[in-house]
Order: sequence, then structure tokens, then C-alpha cells
Amino acid sequence: MSILCNVCATTISNPVFCPPGHTSLSSLGEIIQGKAEVYFCDNCGHLQTKEIQNIDDYYDKQYKILIDSEDEDQLYKIEEDRKIYRYDFQAETVLSKLNISQNANLLEYGAAKGATIRRVLDSRKDLSGYVFDVSEMYIPFWDDFILKSNQAKYTTPTEWIGSMDYVISFYVLEHVASLDQVMQDIWNLLKPSGKLYFIVPNTYENIADFVVADHINHFSTQSITRLMSKFGFSDVSIDNMTHDSAFIVTGTKSQLKPDITLSEDILTLKNEAEKIAQFWQNIVEKINRFELRQESSRSAIYGAGFYGTFIFSHMEVPSNVSCFIDQNRHLQGKSVMGIPILAPEDMPLDIDTLYVGLNPKYAKKIISGVQVIADKKLKTLFL
Repeated sequence: MSILCNVCATTISNPVFCPPGHTSLSSLGEIIQGKAEVYFCDNCGHLQTKEIQNIDDYYDKQYKILIDSEDEDQLYKIEEDRKIYRYDFQAETVLSKLNISQNANLLEYGAAKGATIRRVLDSRKDLSGYVFDVSEMYIPFWDDFILKSNQAKYTTPTEWIGSMDYVISFYVLEHVASLDQVMQDIWNLLKPSGKLYFIVPNTYENIADFVVADHINHFSTQSITRLMSKFGFSDVSIDNMTHDSAFIVTGTKSQLKPDITLSEDILTLKNEAEKIAQFWQNIVEKINRFELRQESSRSAIYGAGFYGTFIFSHMEVPSNVSCFIDQNRHLQGKSVMGIPILAPEDMPLDIDTLYVGLNPKYAKKIISGVQVIADKKLKTLFL
């Protein structure tokens, strides 16, 4: 099977990764029917996953991200025992990186419940806020802080065309199958010299993104550069340092499409993609080998996000897992596939085996910093 690259429309004939089995996991840790095959574009350095079935209905009705309450959030990172949550960090970062002019029109595109723009507007009372998403499930959240006339679902209103000073978007473009349509829509919404600011995952820094079924686009600096040039954005900045495992991209709407120079060797990038593919090809066997060596039936999984759910869903005897452990207060007391999520200090005393479901790049450092777990002599699997 071949696919067309969402960035440069090149035909890509063969996948770099074809997962075993007939199901995959979504970014919310849900089982998705079908193989999440991944393709690499030799022309622009874009990685792309074959889109899931009925994708429009999925985002309209099924993709329920952090909607249990207004303050529900994802734990971004922990610094010196201080927990930093994603929405707070995103709002602080956009305010620090964009010199937002007074009384500007600010649209969050793909806003979900609008938690980031809500924080921005709390800090900048002079701004006029707008929200858009491809679902109506978030309207009750919007009604708390956005005028009805400044809300849009499914399609953006024609009266918004050319009216936005800034469009901001957080972890949206990786989900988009019709990338050209969305980028053109954003360009149309912006005023002349208006600014686009968005965040997307960096697959090469967080390899879980590679196998997330509903993440269609896996961007690189090359493919972002090509995409922004294609739609007439100049003064493009791609920051891969400020936000862990993500690209922060800014650009200015321009009438002229700028010349581009791809800054990295695409062959080198492809080699990195193939290494990630090999990791995921072998990881299930590694999990199962470790599992079979354990005599105890009292195990825990640290991390109730994608990595932890992936481990659990590929275990030979998942019933041996007593609990998930996570430091995110919004997850504690909930469950993953029927297994309770506990705080580290609440982990049962008889647990002697730990599966670490975290980004392998940071996992050992994170676990060493959780004193209540580091003090225990647990048999531990790091991915």
C-alpha cells in the first residue's frame, strides 16, 4: 500500500514500520482497530501514520481529552519536587515567546476545552479570545469564559476570515489528516502579517509518538520548514529546546512564499526513524521475556500514560498487575483498563516488580527521584 505525504504530496510506497497484530493504541491509551503503519517521506523528511477509520467521527464523538473537569490536566514535568502541568506551561510559554500586541484577536485552533487560551486571557484582559474545534463536546467549557459569537465548531465562520492577529494551536496538527485544508484555513483567518504559533510532538525525542495510532503526522524540522513555506509563512522559527520533546513553531503570514533551505540531512533522519521502528518492533518481546522471569504476581506499572498502557496491553498475564503508579493528581483514583491508579506513596507494600512506562530517555532519572520507590529493591523493567 502507498500513501501521499501530507506535507509535499510525494507518493510513499513502503512503510518503515508495520506493527504486529491488528490493533493499536491511541494517544488516550484506547484500543484502535487496525495497524498503525508508519511511512517516511524521502523528499521532505516527514513521518506519517496511516489514518484511522472514520477519523472525523472519532474526533467529534470519541476523542474526550481531559473533560472530567475544567482543571483536569496532564503532568508535564517535575522540577525539584515542583509539579508543572501542561496547560500552565503552554500558557506561560506562549506569553513569553509571542509579544502579543494590545487588544489583539487571539484564536486557539483545535482548542478542546480551551484551557490554555483561558489562562492566557486571565493574564491579558485586553485580548479578545476565540476558540474553534471539530467537536461540540467542549462548548460547556467555552461558555464559562468565551462569548458565543467567538466560538466555532466543525468549520470556522466566514466572518472570521482575515480577522485574527494570532492563531495558536497546541498538539493539534499531528492529528490532522487534511493538513493542507487546515493550514489554508489558518492562513485565511489571519490578518496580513498575523502570526501562527503551534506546538507538535518531536518524535525523535519522545519515541512513543511514533506508534500512537491517532497521530498521523510526525514532524521534523525539515517537514515543518517545507510546510510553513508552502503556505506562505515567513520569519519561521522552530524551537526544539524550550518544550521537552516538542517543536514550538512560529511564523508570520506573508504574501510571498519564501525560499527554503532544509537544514538537516534527510538520509540521517531516515536512519533515526528506522532505529525507532526497530525499537518498537522488539519491545514487546523484551516485555514478555522480563515478565516470564518473574515469579511474583504482585507487579505495578509506573506511568499511567501511553507507555504504561502500552506495557499493560502487551503483557502475557496482565492480571498480575495490581496497580498503576502516577504522580499526576488528576489521574490518581482513576483507572487504566480496570486497574487502579495510585500515588507512589500508596503503592502496596507487597509489590516487588515494577514496569516503568515512561519515555526511555528520562525514565531512570525520574524513577531515581521518586524516593519512596527508589528505596525499595524492586525488580524493574525499563523500556
